[in-house]
Amino acid sequence: MKKLFALLLSLVMVLGMIPAASAAEPEVIDSAEVTGNLPELAVGDMIEEVTMSVPAGANYTVECVWVDDDPAVDPLGTTAAAGKAYELQIRVRAKDGYCFGGVQEAWGMPLLLNGVPAEKRSPVSDPINPDIIIEIMIPVRTSFKQVIDRVEVSYDEPVAGQPVPVLHLPAGANYVADPLAVSHWHDEDGYPVDTIENGKRYELNVKLFPNEGYEFSEDTVILINGVEDFSSVLNADLIHLNQDHSFLEQIHQVEVTYAAPEVGKAVPEFTVPADANYTVDAASSGWYNADTNEVATQIETGKDYKAHVRLLPKDGFEFSEEAKALVNGANSNDSYVSWSGVEITKRHSFKTQITAAQITYAAPEVGKAVPEFTVPADANYTLDAASSGWFDADTGVPATQIEQGKNYWMEVYLLAKEGFAFAEDVEMTVNGTVDGENDAGSYGDWAYYARDYRFKTQIDKIEVTYAAPEAGKDLPTVSVPADANYTLKTVEWVDEDTGDTVTKAEQGKAYAVQVDMEAKDGCELSDSVKVLVNGKTPDERFQISDTRIGIANRHSFKQVIDKVEVNFAAPEVGKPLPEFKLPEGANYVLMTGSKWTTDQWETATAIEASGAYWSDLYLEPKTGYEFGEDVVLLINGAAPQRDWTVEPLEINMGNRYTFRQQITEVALPAWPEVKVGDTLPTEVKLPEGVHYTASMNWEIVSASGGMARAGGSAMTAQSGVLYGAALQVVPLDGYEFSEDVVVTVGGKAISWLNANIDANDIRTGTYYDFDSGWTILDKIEITADGPAIGKVPGKVTAPTDAKYRLPDATWAVSDKADAGLMELDELEGAYAEGDYAYLVAGVQGGKKTVIGANVKIYVNGRELTEDEAMLMTESAVLLTVNFGKLEVPKPSAPATGDSFPMAALVVAALVSAAGIVVLSRKQKKA
Repeated sequence: MKKLFALLLSLVMVLGMIPAASAAEPEVIDSAEVTGNLPELAVGDMIEEVTMSVPAGANYTVECVWVDDDPAVDPLGTTAAAGKAYELQIRVRAKDGYCFGGVQEAWGMPLLLNGVPAEKRSPVSDPINPDIIIEIMIPVRTSFKQVIDRVEVSYDEPVAGQPVPVLHLPAGANYVADPLAVSHWHDEDGYPVDTIENGKRYELNVKLFPNEGYEFSEDTVILINGVEDFSSVLNADLIHLNQDHSFLEQIHQVEVTYAAPEVGKAVPEFTVPADANYTVDAASSGWYNADTNEVATQIETGKDYKAHVRLLPKDGFEFSEEAKALVNGANSNDSYVSWSGVEITKRHSFKTQITAAQITYAAPEVGKAVPEFTVPADANYTLDAASSGWFDADTGVPATQIEQGKNYWMEVYLLAKEGFAFAEDVEMTVNGTVDGENDAGSYGDWAYYARDYRFKTQIDKIEVTYAAPEAGKDLPTVSVPADANYTLKTVEWVDEDTGDTVTKAEQGKAYAVQVDMEAKDGCELSDSVKVLVNGKTPDERFQISDTRIGIANRHSFKQVIDKVEVNFAAPEVGKPLPEFKLPEGANYVLMTGSKWTTDQWETATAIEASGAYWSDLYLEPKTGYEFGEDVVLLINGAAPQRDWTVEPLEINMGNRYTFRQQITEVALPAWPEVKVGDTLPTEVKLPEGVHYTASMNWEIVSASGGMARAGGSAMTAQSGVLYGAALQVVPLDGYEFSEDVVVTVGGKAISWLNANIDANDIRTGTYYDFDSGWTILDKIEITADGPAIGKVPGKVTAPTDAKYRLPDATWAVSDKADAGLMELDELEGAYAEGDYAYLVAGVQGGKKTVIGANVKIYVNGRELTEDEAMLMTESAVLLTVNFGKLEVPKPSAPATGDSFPMAALVVAALVSAAGIVVLSRKQKKA
């Protein structure tokens, strides 16, 4: 895939930057190297001539020139002075008949300075022959100036009808605004202005210069009206600020319509609504042959066309950055929006669509030549042999033979024959089987298929061992098995509090052993590599690459805190904010982040009627102590209301207090009945006297299965489209939805899988299908060969005709009945007695498939609960199903004369247990 993207990027760059052919093409220089001693200047040193050299026979030369920051002074032969900066420009020039290949190539060309890649400045072109790059400069800068680490500029918000705001710099600043500027404010044509007018757009254009003896650095923080700015141009001797202010009315949606293009007829004309605040730029809009980019006046069969429309705002208007573009009522997936114009492109194909493609090749074998690719002789496409091939996965070099201990990827590119084009959802059959797992795609005239093949030895298990560390003794040596196909790269014992590397353990401290390992040549880590530290899963593990892995394991000699208490008076309207108090002699303290906050995460200064507040509590242990994994948390003697986090060195918890009236029932009208041609309604009629409002937005389902919001004014329902209706309910001021609020739509309770409910917001939705060709799933069924003691769980499958997949199904194990997703370990081998068995699976919709608003999900015939499934998107569901604790049943006492029921001792039974909570729909503040 990386190879493919690199190829696409190079194609784009080449197509956009091919220079005009010259009479004699210069020979390209692929790399350059410069060597020599770089001077180290100090104040008072002589600035002497510097000589550098290039390799013998090089097709380029080098010269060095000193430049002072004051262009009026020639520093050669003088001494370095305080308060000045000097730059040694190392200029590398191509000899006659040679070049560095073009601007992009020269910029990325390997250029070594004393064996190290140089930080190059933009290549300099010959003004007479700009296609040939003749010079690259390497700046080496020495400065004796003081660095300005913070720049502040402030001004009042401009107001229509008032003079332009005055620019303010802090008193005593070591920089100034351009004193020669007539005005720092300009209109959209770049002319200075002194008064702000409505219906126009303005730019604050400021150049800041450092005072003598000072300079800006790349780390200088720039604040404009107290907000950090990252868009300014920043140099050592100049900062260029640009801030836009618009007094134009914004256009949030544009609509373009045209008749469906037909073979043999003239190309359709573009129209916009008569009352639109924008117009079609006729000079820049039109129909074009998609292959040749020539202007088209008539539609012909066997060709592809693109409709290109440019819209311009009328006087006094501008397009918002988030403006949505509709083409014939559907959301445009290919539009570019700026405040001054909207460009929309839509492709129409009149070529015969290729809906399926076939590729055949032999399975690659070690010691044999790479297989050749073939396609059917009668296919409407051909193999692009020049672009297809096999590549070494590590180096990217084309491969001719398969070798053990290496990985490869292969790419096949197909070209459609004249009059044909690949469909967007072309089905790729590889060696007789439809492949939906590997990388494939189509782009009209061409399609591709790519996949990996691995011939490196897979490392399935990594073992690290060391003796248990002891306080007062040297920390132990870490080792791996002698016959391991991986090696230790680095081992460090790190003090948890200081981050320092240590060799001896002390009481009252905690340490982490950090181990970095590397696979031996010809080996790599498998995707499911199991890591064991002293026979157990490490505290922390992260994979760096296919061949390296790092782990961390923690050892503590601190005293464990098993109980945390915070007390305070209940907040009351009109009284001071309660003060947080800890028990006398507590071995933990409140961190500075502890405070009262509002529901909007703002720091509370007082308790107000109709407000809602959180006690945000952050605690850390005192020196020599840490919080235990099972620490008991109490706020005023009871467990916290908010989901809490516990780390050895920090706890976050809190309670919510509300002074709003609770809404316990929300009754919404039935989803409206809509047919093709109707205007999609956006108003929601609610019963009188309710304390909430509701609004509806309509969305158009995109080709990828996600939702693309159309927004803005109402749309008209069209045939062949799948719409999503998104309903949002918001409480009135002083009210909120209760935790157990009952929500009905048309008298029916909405599905928990389709509900997103919190105190200040309720969201739900449904689909409207007008012969769109999409499938709306209302039922998902999964069969899982369940676990038993001593047995490895079997397959997880969906029905063969299902329009959804299970790409990530796995079995997990835990020692808890209520484990969270992050507490599960992937099962290695078979289950043991006492394990809790979990199925973790991702369900993904197929092509042109969405998961319905009221979908029901079943595993082995049992409908899942809210705690077991979560709707991630309209095209994916995450399942975490607890199959229960695995135990050997206890035999019943045999009656006199009965044989002892030995079979009962070996039969595993699944005991029902509660499922885990992945994400509650009643979200609390985290």
